[in-house]
Amino acid sequence: MATIQARSPVQEKVIDYLQDAHAMEQQVLRALESMISTTTDPEVLGRLKRHRIDTERHERILRERLEQLGSSPSLTAEVPAIMSAWLKSLGDKLRSDKPGKNARDGFVTEHVEIAAYELLQRLAQRAGDQETARIARDILDDEREMAHWIAARWDKFIDLTLAETGVELQTGAWPDMGWRHDGMMRGLAPMLWAVGACVGSYYLFRMFSQSRETAPFPGPIQEPPRPPASVMPRPAVEPTPVAPTGV
Repeated sequence: MATIQARSPVQEKVIDYLQDAHAMEQQVLRALESMISTTTDPEVLGRLKRHRIDTERHERILRERLEQLGSSPSLTAEVPAIMSAWLKSLGDKLRSDKPGKNARDGFVTEHVEIAAYELLQRLAQRAGDQETARIARDILDDEREMAHWIAARWDKFIDLTLAETGVELQTGAWPDMGWRHDGMMRGLAPMLWAVGACVGSYYLFRMFSQSRETAPFPGPIQEPPRPPASVMPRPAVEPTPVAPTGV
């Protein structure tokens, strides 16, 4: 049994990342079981079963590495991961579009794992833990391979989805649909212009109303009130010049 020694903060962080990776593999195992139970295509089913074997190996390697470092899987990380996988498996059984959405979910999961092991590898290297870094690199190869396998078969997953739902594509259907689409847009154009004009007029009216509320438009200019006639100043009367008279 490995001797437990005091670990540095970065070594503790490596343990934390290993525990998260182990919980993630437990979650993936349960998700794979759900996908396998809802998959009928022979090629996809065979690849999922192969990846389940890889995932079981990943889980075992991570658990053994934790034990070598004097630690163990974390219940705090394991329980939420297992509960999340259980809820997803329930949704997988209820939804109708299984091939396409299983492929989508699997592709997303593989890239989450790729990110997790990229981080674990770099963290282990900084901690001087070359063995954990090597384990992360080996698992990364498997996850990248699975992601590439899914990405190379998007058309196949669409075909399986359409076949599952009973949709049949007829030759020449797309050009006809394109013409109908163009004609529909030409017919809708006047209505869209009218709607746009109405909406624009409404907002202009709202803006004008708000401006009236914040700054009332001034009314007609009014002259100042004139004082009453009793107090109005009288115009000055110049004295009439008197002509001189002789004595």
